[in-house]
Amino acid sequence: MAASAPEMADSLIRDFRYGIRTLARTPGFSFIAVLVMALGIGATAALFTVVHSVLLKPLPLPDADRLVMLYEADTKLKFNNNTVAGGTFRSWEQGNRTFQHIAIATEDDGNFSSSDGQLPE
Repeated sequence: MAASAPEMADSLIRDFRYGIRTLARTPGFSFIAVLVMALGIGATAALFTVVHSVLLKPLPLPDADRLVMLYEADTKLKFNNNTVAGGTFRSWEQGNRTFQHIAIATEDDGNFSSSDGQLPE
């Protein structure tokens, strides 16, 4: 037979009081338990923040769902997702009849300077 709502509430209150009394008898364990819970909750919140900002939040661009990323593939060596070379990009840009805009980006480091050795403005 199922317990009524007042009986369940009374049982919950008794269990809560018992837990508090038990934790009060062992302060060292109580401190560690609270510390572990705080660290777990903090780590979970931090991880969700990263996942939300990287994966779940939409990109701050108009029509972000229409963005695509293109890579070069070397079929002989079976390397996929290669960085597109500048000349290849220029060829794609000139022959483009499919995409509204086309751009190139890289994660490589580089140094920029003008022909006289000065930094660009």
